[in-house]
Amino acid sequence: MRKRILLILIAAVLFSGASSVRAVPPIPFRIGGTLTINGETLTPLNDSGYVISVTYQNSQPPYSATTIAVDDDGLSGQGTYIIDIPTYDATEQPGGMQPGETVVLHVFQGDEELMITSPAGGL
Repeated sequence: MRKRILLILIAAVLFSGASSVRAVPPIPFRIGGTLTINGETLTPLNDSGYVISVTYQNSQPPYSATTIAVDDDGLSGQGTYIIDIPTYDATEQPGGMQPGETVVLHVFQGDEELMITSPAGGL
């Protein structure tokens, strides 16, 4: 049986323009939210084995030398996932996300990818 998942996106996207200090990567886009699996909202007490990640629509992850767009350490104390998505910088993060690009959320329980119902298709 395929599990249905409701993913509620809370945190707004944060973006910082190019930094004048080149040794510091730009501030990431930050997203977060709660997970509801088959009508039950996950908490830090029942979140074991879930991984939330972000990819571009072509399935490639936004990347930097120090950041991957994934939350694999369980939910926060407030019961939310938090993902920092690297932002584009030609020198420091050429694989980072740029304003206007679309990403896709993915939720896994073990090796099984769950179907996201909200936002539709994880977009």
